[in-house]
Order: sequence, then structure tokens, then C-alpha cells
Amino acid sequence: MSCICAIVQDDNVFMAADTIGVADTYIAQRKDPKIFRNGPYLIGYAGSVRAGQVLQPRFFKPPDDIEDFPDAMREQYIEKGCLTMNDQGASRCETMVLIGFKGKCYYIMVDFQLGENSEDFISIGSGEPYALAVLYHTRNEKDPIYRLKSAIKAAIYFCTEVGGEIQFECLMGEE
Repeated sequence: MSCICAIVQDDNVFMAADTIGVADTYIAQRKDPKIFRNGPYLIGYAGSVRAGQVLQPRFFKPPDDIEDFPDAMREQYIEKGCLTMNDQGASRCETMVLIGFKGKCYYIMVDFQLGENSEDFISIGSGEPYALAVLYHTRNEKDPIYRLKSAIKAAIYFCTEVGGEIQFECLMGEE
């Protein structure tokens, strides 16, 4: 699935991700990023690669307000065929998304709820528990890149669905 981590520090949003894609027993070192910019947003995704791809600038014009992002994302997923239906007929996407915007980090869950974590760090994907443990343990460390690198490395070590290189991106507060 993946591991995407984010830290908010001094109105900047730092993100890191692993770079492999996993499908059943197949593992591929992916060239396309799991973290990218689209307009004023820094977006990281874990789960369906296609669902992540359709949020890129080539396909998706994000709204100006973060509160409108989940509905715009859901409409995009309907248009591009990225939703699944559960037994009750409710639509879901098998993707979680982290969004850096105006010095804050938000998450969108598979049911399209928008949230903001009370901590200055968050992680999504199958490597989430390992990364969160490291981010918590290093919470007094001042270097966000060190913290993110350590978190992704722990996820790579402990989780078979996380691997490859580490991608880093930062959204500066004034952007």
C-alpha cells in the first residue's frame, strides 16, 4: 500500500513517502511520485495508484478552499471510475490522502471525511503504525527531514508493502 508521513513545523508542511507499488505478489519501483503539488496544495496518497494519479494537475483542478476538497475529489473519482461500492451502496475510495495547505496538514479518509490531526505529525498507508511510533518518539527533534526519513525507514523495515527510495517534498507556509 505505502507509507506517507507529514510534519507541520513553523507553518511549513514536510512530507515523505516510499516509492514502491505493490499488487498482490508484484512489487514495482515506481517512477511516478506519491507526493506532488497541485495548485496551492501538496498532496500525498496511499492506496490506489490510479486514484492518486487523477488528483494530479493534468486531470484535476482543485478548489480554492480546503473545505471543498473532499467533494471535488469525490466528483473526480466518480468521473474517472475510482470508486467502489459497499454492500449498502455507499461509495468509497481505496485511497487515503494527506494534503498540505496554508501551513497545515489535512487528511481525507476513504469515506471522504476531511480532518486535521491534533499532533504536528501524521502518517497514512500500511506502514502507518511504524511511522507514527517513530514520529512520536522523535517529537522533540527539530529536523523534520531526519524525523520523516527515520519514520519511512522504520516502515520499510517492518512492513512488506513499503519500500524503495524515500521521496521528500515541502510546502512553505507563504506558498
